[in-house]
Amino acid sequence: MMLLRTELRRIRLRRLVWLLVIAGTLASLAVVLTSWTAAQPVTDEQRAMAQDAYQRELARWEDEGEEMIAQCLEEQERVSEQDGGEVDFDCDQMEPQPEWFLPPETTLDQHVMGTALPLSTLVLAVVGLAIGTTAVAAEFASGAMGTLLTFQPRRLRIYASKVGAVALATIPLSVLLTGVIGFGTWGAFALRGADSTVSDAMLWIGVRTLAVVPLAAVAGAVLAFLVRSTAIVLAVVAGYAIAVEGILVSTVSTLTPWSVRGNLVGWLQYGNSYWVQICEQQSDGGLRCDGVEQTISFAWSLGYLAVAVVLLVAVGAVVFRRRDIT
Repeated sequence: MMLLRTELRRIRLRRLVWLLVIAGTLASLAVVLTSWTAAQPVTDEQRAMAQDAYQRELARWEDEGEEMIAQCLEEQERVSEQDGGEVDFDCDQMEPQPEWFLPPETTLDQHVMGTALPLSTLVLAVVGLAIGTTAVAAEFASGAMGTLLTFQPRRLRIYASKVGAVALATIPLSVLLTGVIGFGTWGAFALRGADSTVSDAMLWIGVRTLAVVPLAAVAGAVLAFLVRSTAIVLAVVAGYAIAVEGILVSTVSTLTPWSVRGNLVGWLQYGNSYWVQICEQQSDGGLRCDGVEQTISFAWSLGYLAVAVVLLVAVGAVVFRRRDIT
């Protein structure tokens, strides 16, 4: 406990940590700004322009509507025969409607799931990772780790105190940043008169988001024990995110259940889904491919992340215990 209190005090006194806190707060406010922009209501000018466009399209429909429906039905029949199944082009719903010409109005739920949640997760993860990394890597860079071990030679105690300290120190920060984003996003939609209904699912997403900063901080601290450099940790994480999560998993979608991003989304959203292309050879020699939706359960995502964190912490402990400090 003495080591843990010492580490917490050291983190609190580090200037770089406070700079990261400020940067995280500003980034959170930037997420709120995107919410304010997304919640912009339809203006009177936009409504007038939409009405003019609707009247023009309605006049065209009155002159050419029957011909357009006939062409639609003909194309529908052709595609149905070509694919060997029934295809519905909704030809009976082609008549213009006024709402088609209005800019889409985003609800709070749509904005959170589509924009705010990915952005806020990125902000929280980067801030947590940076704090955890610099809190440990600086000890190796300055040589203080070797000095510390002369006073307290039990490496596992040192390891546990440093990893535990970054986890505990980032909990208040997680509450602060998540609160800024959550209440700020809701306030932006409420003040602009948009649909700001908060569902139970959204509340639970906010609760689960609180774990992002501490988990990222723990990952950063362990990686710093492994490579002993803040720059190398950030380069490794960025390379993995681009090469594996961004390119490989996007190209080979069947890897999604084994990806960090896919399971992090599954954890936050209480389940996740992805699409897999399944192709079949046709009798005429052609190849027909259809997208099939696959799901990742919340239990799977929770288990995946728990095992990943435990393995990472265990590997870091083994390496630190056996590796030379110099």
